[in-house]
Amino acid sequence: MPCAPYWSLQVLDWADRQRAPATAALTLVEFRCLLARRWRAGPIDAALERCALAEFDGHVRGGAWQIQSVALKEHAAARHLIDIIPALSLRAVDALYLAAARASGATALANADHTSRPSRPRLSA
Repeated sequence: MPCAPYWSLQVLDWADRQRAPATAALTLVEFRCLLARRWRAGPIDAALERCALAEFDGHVRGGAWQIQSVALKEHAAARHLIDIIPALSLRAVDALYLAAARASGATALANADHTSRPSRPRLSA
């Protein structure tokens, strides 16, 4: 099965073009979950899963990604986003990511979740 349908590859290409991409700490768990799902579904084997995880972890340890923790105030901000933008039908995790991005002053966002594309409108920071 080809990897083309996976938005995550496009997100990684985008991140490579950024000076210092940042992401919420939850990404560490989500990336692991993503690899496990791909392995279970068959597009990748166990060796590629381990290799991809090791490479990602190495990038994180090496500072290629700025990992942002999500404080309690971002949880409140995430709840507020759900309230003020009901048309988006934000999932909890998406609201947390948006709140963390806003708190960190992000000026560009990337989303690897194909279920939220292309029907979701763009939000301004």
